[in-house]
Amino acid sequence: MTKQKIILFEGPDKCGKTTIAKELSKFIDIPYFKFTAHDYWDKSEYELATKFDQPFLAELLRQTGQSIIIDRGYPSEYVYGSAYNRNPDLDLIAKLDNMFAKLNTTIVFCYKRKHNEVDEKVNVSKYATLRNLYQSFMLVTKCNGVLLDTTDQDLNKQIKTITERLKEIYGET
Repeated sequence: MTKQKIILFEGPDKCGKTTIAKELSKFIDIPYFKFTAHDYWDKSEYELATKFDQPFLAELLRQTGQSIIIDRGYPSEYVYGSAYNRNPDLDLIAKLDNMFAKLNTTIVFCYKRKHNEVDEKVNVSKYATLRNLYQSFMLVTKCNGVLLDTTDQDLNKQIKTITERLKEIYGET
């Protein structure tokens, strides 16, 4: 029987996480999933989506044993909520972290050392704040972690880095 793999991609906008997550999905044949509500991280909808969809997803995954690659999840509520002064619900974040840790979730934190793209959501000065908040989160999460510097845009190299770490965590990919 194949061991369940839950791989959660996190990181600031424009760091390549969606491209890498979709490619990894094809490479290791695990479904890719992205909540569209997470496109609203700068509005209250994101907080509500985190409150309702993340516990539901964790319980569904626990019951089904389904492997999945998720593009953004509860860590983004902590990071973006903090960066945009929304005061995220830290009790909820801790509860979700415990739920996903029990599922042996691996969080792949994608980041660029230097971000110089101008984006309508995240300007260059805000990027460093987001990156630092994600790095802080990775120090306290109970989930497995993979730090992936995406400054180098070599997708094959990034997939190799992730799959090698996943082999260490899950024993196979």
